[in-house]
Amino acid sequence: MAQKVTAMDVKLLVATLPEDVKLAPWCRRLGISRQTAYKWRARYRAEGVAGLAERPRAAKRPAGRISAELEDRIVAARKWLCDVGLDGGPASVWSLLTDRGVVGVPSEATIWRVLVRRGQIVPEPRKRPKVAYQRFVRERPNECWQIDATHTSLATGRVVEIINIVDDCSRLCVESLAVAVCTSPAAWNAFSRAAVRYGLPAELLSDNGAAFRSVTPGARPVVFERNLQMLGIRTLHSRPHHPQTCGKVERFHQTQQKWFAVRPAPTTIAELQDRLDEFRAIYNQHRPHRALARQRPAAVWETLPKAHPAQIATAHEALVRNHRVAKAGLITIARDCVVYVGRKHATKHVITIRRGDQLTIIDTETAVILGDLTIDPTRRTQTTRPSTTPK
Repeated sequence: MAQKVTAMDVKLLVATLPEDVKLAPWCRRLGISRQTAYKWRARYRAEGVAGLAERPRAAKRPAGRISAELEDRIVAARKWLCDVGLDGGPASVWSLLTDRGVVGVPSEATIWRVLVRRGQIVPEPRKRPKVAYQRFVRERPNECWQIDATHTSLATGRVVEIINIVDDCSRLCVESLAVAVCTSPAAWNAFSRAAVRYGLPAELLSDNGAAFRSVTPGARPVVFERNLQMLGIRTLHSRPHHPQTCGKVERFHQTQQKWFAVRPAPTTIAELQDRLDEFRAIYNQHRPHRALARQRPAAVWETLPKAHPAQIATAHEALVRNHRVAKAGLITIARDCVVYVGRKHATKHVITIRRGDQLTIIDTETAVILGDLTIDPTRRTQTTRPSTTPK
C-alpha cells in the first residue's frame, strides 16, 4: 500500500499558522492529525522549509537486523569452526559465541539469515521431506554402546581402519582405536580400552561384520562375541542393509572424518591414534551436541546414573583394569592378591574383569581368555589352573 504524501503547500500552511490560531479545525478540514500538525510546526521552526520535506519512514534498524560488528563476529565464528573441521551451522555458531561471552547473541534463525546474506551459506531449494524415522535413545549411560569400523588413508596411501564405540544415551565416544584391519581381537581390544575407562555396558549394538559376530549359521561365536556373552553383556545386531539402527556411531564417523579432512593425513597408525585421541577429547568435552540440547557428551555421561550388565548387581561391582604380565608370569590384582598365568605370557598386556570374587583374564591382543577363576581369599597367590602353580 502506497504511503500518503501531503503537498508541500499544505504543510507550509499548517506550519506558518499563527500561535493563537487553533489547529484542530484546520486539521479536520485538511484530514490530518494534530500530532502531525505539531510535528510540521516544530520542524519548520528548527529547519525552515527544508524541514517539511518527506523523510524515509522505515525503521532505523529493521526488525531482525543486527549490528555490522556482530555480523562480522558471526562470520568469523563460522570460519573458525570450518577451519578446525567442526560443524559450522547456525546452532554451532550460536554455541561458540555464547561460550565466548558475546553479549546479545541473536537466535539461530537470525544467524542463518546473516550467513546467507554474507554468502557463507547457499540456501537449498525446498525438497520433499525425508522419511521420518522413529528415534530411539537409551535412558542411562552404559545401557547400550554402538560399535562400528570405518576406513581412512594414511599419507602413504595405505588404507587402515578406525574402530569407534559410542554410548547411545550420552553420545560419549568411549573409544576410537586405529588398527590395520578390524579383526575380532582388534574389536575386543577397543572394547577393553573403553571398559577400563567407563565400565561395562549392559548391551552392545553392532552391524553384522565378521569382527563382531559369526556370519555362518551354527558356527562358533567369534572371540569378540564370545567374550561379551561370557561377561553377561547382551549383543544386538542391525538387520542387513539398515545402517539407521547404528545411526549414532555412523553419524559419529562423519563428524570424525570432517575433522580429519582439514588436516594433513597422518603417516603412521601411531600418529593416527594420536589424532583420534585428540578428537575424542574435543568431541566429548568441548563440542556441544545438538541431540543433547547443546550439552557436552562428557557432562551428560557424568551426571546420569550408569547401567550395567544384568548379572552384575551394581555398576561399581565390576572392576576392569589393564595389566602387564611380569616376567615371572604373575599379575597383581590387589596388595594381597596376585595371579599366576604362566611364564609363557610374560610381558603380555592383559585385561582383568573382576566381579566380586570371580576374575576373568583376557589377552588384550588376541582376545583369548587366559583364565577364569574364583579368588580364594585365604591365599595370596591364585592360579588359573592347578598345574600352573609357580614353584
